[in-house]
Amino acid sequence: MYISFEQIGASIKELDPINPFFGISFLAFKQLSLPVSKPLKVDIANQEALILEAYYNPSPGSTYYYVPLRSTGPMRRWVSKRKYPASGLQKTRTTTFIKAFIHPNKNEWAWRSDYISELIAVPHFMRIPVFHLAVWILRDHDWLDGTTPQDIIDYFCSLFNISDEEQRSLFDMSIPQTLPIIPVFQNEPVTWKNLRQSTGSPPDESPDEGGGLESLELIGVGPARHMKLDLAPRLNLITGDNGLGKTFLLECAWWALSGSWADPEQPAYPRSNSARPAIVYKISGNTDKPKTIYFDKNLQQWSSHDDKRPVLPGIVIYARVDGSSVIWDPAKHYWTADSERTRGTETSDAIRLTQNELWDGRAIPLSNGRMQSICNGLVRDWITWQFIHPKTIFETFSRVLGKLSPSHNEITLIPGTPIKLPRDDREVPRLKLPYDDVPVTLLSAGIKRILSMAYLLVWTWESHKEAAKHIGKPAQSKIVLIIDEMEAHLHPQWQRVIVPALLEVVKELEQHLEIQLIIATHSPLVMASVEPIFDNKTDSLFTLDLIGKDLEVKEVPYVKHGSVNSWLTSEVFDLQRAYSVEAEMALVDAKNLQLTDHPDPEQVKLISQRLIEYLPSIDPFWPRWKFFAEKHGVDL
Repeated sequence: MYISFEQIGASIKELDPINPFFGISFLAFKQLSLPVSKPLKVDIANQEALILEAYYNPSPGSTYYYVPLRSTGPMRRWVSKRKYPASGLQKTRTTTFIKAFIHPNKNEWAWRSDYISELIAVPHFMRIPVFHLAVWILRDHDWLDGTTPQDIIDYFCSLFNISDEEQRSLFDMSIPQTLPIIPVFQNEPVTWKNLRQSTGSPPDESPDEGGGLESLELIGVGPARHMKLDLAPRLNLITGDNGLGKTFLLECAWWALSGSWADPEQPAYPRSNSARPAIVYKISGNTDKPKTIYFDKNLQQWSSHDDKRPVLPGIVIYARVDGSSVIWDPAKHYWTADSERTRGTETSDAIRLTQNELWDGRAIPLSNGRMQSICNGLVRDWITWQFIHPKTIFETFSRVLGKLSPSHNEITLIPGTPIKLPRDDREVPRLKLPYDDVPVTLLSAGIKRILSMAYLLVWTWESHKEAAKHIGKPAQSKIVLIIDEMEAHLHPQWQRVIVPALLEVVKELEQHLEIQLIIATHSPLVMASVEPIFDNKTDSLFTLDLIGKDLEVKEVPYVKHGSVNSWLTSEVFDLQRAYSVEAEMALVDAKNLQLTDHPDPEQVKLISQRLIEYLPSIDPFWPRWKFFAEKHGVDL
């Protein structure tokens, strides 16, 4: 068994006021068995280096040690491996603590006979809490079952040859009273990812990758005073009336994941009466606390939140309701940003494509007057994949189109042969439809949206793989797909299949890929479509409601309602009845009349006329009403 994460964190805090000399140099001298009064030639610098490497190197790939002793803040605890041994440790032992030693020349050292008194006399001396120092030093040690806190102390003193007198005078040998509350041991060793919660990350550590959005909290921002979403790892559905902030939530979700606004000219602005507006978010895989970003009212902008993020998201795609798209790819943006690039430029910021650019491509001018292609566009890439590029990409694209087609529909998205159109010198792809092969530029808005979604997924993934290969990094394992108004332009048959298809389609790109969907929708068909696949462990449903003058976002249990009508009258959509307004009012009046003790026959006749006008003849309410009407002298 191993020392627990909780105990390590608690011990780090207790070590803060202790001088680093006692946790490094003193232990190095003790392991060298430094004599008293008789100088001995020792390589103390090398021994200190061994101590640092063995016990203060939690992130081996970093060029920093973590020293949880006497600091002015968490970042000061990370010290340079190159500078600290010479400039920090050497200076401390040769100045602050020199009276405890006999040091006739550079490499000879001995304790003075009164070294303990001299150590105690150093300003700000505090007895070293031996248990907490032992916890830090021995955090990776595998302990036998039945080990006690006293055993940890005894082992530490033995390992570093701590004498009885030193124990009495220099160390606090007590066992902390917090031990019944904080577990001392756990079954598995504490990983660096967990330990980082207590130590923070070294300045040179690269962020982890592949996270999704775990939580998003808006304080004094947007339409509500406070909104918080704890998102699920796979599927997140957001519903609510127009104007309540669904799109706003998606914009903020994109910002939290990518570090930039989808439209840089339209960032989120705080409410005028908010004292300290903030956006709080957490990327999954990040063991640190959620990150809080405040709005600077003087500068009228949000403070930077992209520097030294402990976890980067995977690939993020935001399909906006106007047909435009924004893509954030860590292989293209974060890792390729160098000293000559600044965030916010095309090379290091998100790729933004209008609806036309997604189809026809986008290029930007370079300083030398040439153009750099950002995206070739669906029309050109389709032809390249079909006839020039290795067939594997076109086969993937074709399978994705097939997955996104309704299974019980005569219209299946099957690529046809290209054609040249008048006044367009390009080869234009075509789809095989039941009546003819149709150029994709002439298709309906609904099918164009499906084609755009398929292209966006395949192009983003394929270009990401190429970018990752160029920089020598593995491809991502996570895609976060944000979609506004999923049902836009789609026939009900397509609405019934699109979300389950998107969850499946990533496997056509790569078997190991995971996807997190964050979708805003008004469609009861979209809600009904996920009934067979919704899993409370991986999926969530959120609603936005206006309570008086306050907007509330809440997670609601996903309950199967079956028919679309039942979904419309559920708490998700809040309709009283799934009828036209006129039919609903007629039904309400009819039912109220049925509850009266002496219905007026004239009223029965008037309501019957309204029901005939607005209610279909097959409505299940008719048998009940006909019986009531005839009972009160009205024939229907």
